[in-house]
Amino acid sequence: MVKTILVTNWKGGTGKTTVATNLLAAIANSGLTVAGLDTDAQPQLAEWWEARPEQAPALSVYIQPLADLEEAPTPPEPVDVLVIDTPPGVEAYPESYRRLIEAADLIVVPSSGTSNDRRSTSKVLEFLHTTGKPVVVVLNRLKPRALDNAETKRDLARIGADLCPVELPDLNEFHRAFDIGVGVVEVDGAKASDDVDALWAYLRKRLGIAS
Repeated sequence: MVKTILVTNWKGGTGKTTVATNLLAAIANSGLTVAGLDTDAQPQLAEWWEARPEQAPALSVYIQPLADLEEAPTPPEPVDVLVIDTPPGVEAYPESYRRLIEAADLIVVPSSGTSNDRRSTSKVLEFLHTTGKPVVVVLNRLKPRALDNAETKRDLARIGADLCPVELPDLNEFHRAFDIGVGVVEVDGAKASDDVDALWAYLRKRLGIAS
């Protein structure tokens, strides 16, 4: 049975698509079959996939704008894992958003260490905790030694956030990988490759998928 990861945050710029693309690549490279669902009216996830090299491990991405989602998302072909990428402002489509949440086995909320992201993430978590779904916060685009990082962790801990032990750094290699349709795990010498592999290993365990 397919395991579904929902990547969401109501605010733009938190790195949802970065997390989604790199998870897709890491999952494909781990030997599992995987598909992505792009629910953004401006489908960056699908554009990334269209740029994907033929020699890269196979994965698929399909588009279903959130505004048009009338039933639970189902990949067009059988896969082990479905990764759903969401646009900012999902709260404007409560019924469609509810369908995505109901389909999710695990919800991943990316957040940087900025105060704006911290406030947005707190609101999202307050809502998601009412759904009863497992939610993991992935700190993303973190700058080394930034004071905001520690403050973010303290603030999220106060509201009972489940913080992923793996954090993703703010590196240009994520942007370069995106431009050529790959994840950093597929770029020789990428500094964040081990971080993304560790992120997928952690989420895989949370999903109960045997390694």
